Amino acid sequence: YALDYLKREMGSFITDKLDSLMLEGEIIAINKKEIMAQKGQKNQKGEIEEEFLVNLGSANGVRIGDLFKVHAVGLGLHDPFTGSDLGDIYVRTGVIQILHAWEGFSRARSVGGKNFKTGFLVQSLSNGKFPSREKVPWWEFHGIRAVDGQE
Repeated sequence: YALDYLKREMGSFITDKLDSLMLEGEIIAINKKEIMAQKGQKNQKGEIEEEFLVNLGSANGVRIGDLFKVHAVGLGLHDPFTGSDLGDIYVRTGVIQILHAWEGFSRARSVGGKNFKTGFLVQSLSNGKFPSREKVPWWEFHGIRAVDGQE
């Protein structure tokens, strides 16, 4: 019984630690398709919808509905005065959501942002969920937060 308990606890601990790590990958392909305009609207082009392939899949723990931040990466920024390397620049360009996850890659759509390109960095966003906010009891209301803990 003690060994079974220890095995369950170790499994739970390892799963929690792996779930807390931020996944990083990149956009490997972009598929653009035109959505047809509604009937009755002549001479109007349909909207362009983009789907992205990301090099993270179910083998990495990616699930349908997970959210990822997308960053454009500028490599090797140098100080013009000293010539020293200042590192890389990460510019947040949006958020994507996983539509389908295969073993080694996933298909996603944009839920915010545009002008994504192949090679852009993707990072998990709190295991697919928006960060939760701390609930504050009504008696600790200090005038900054709403009574229910939401800003």
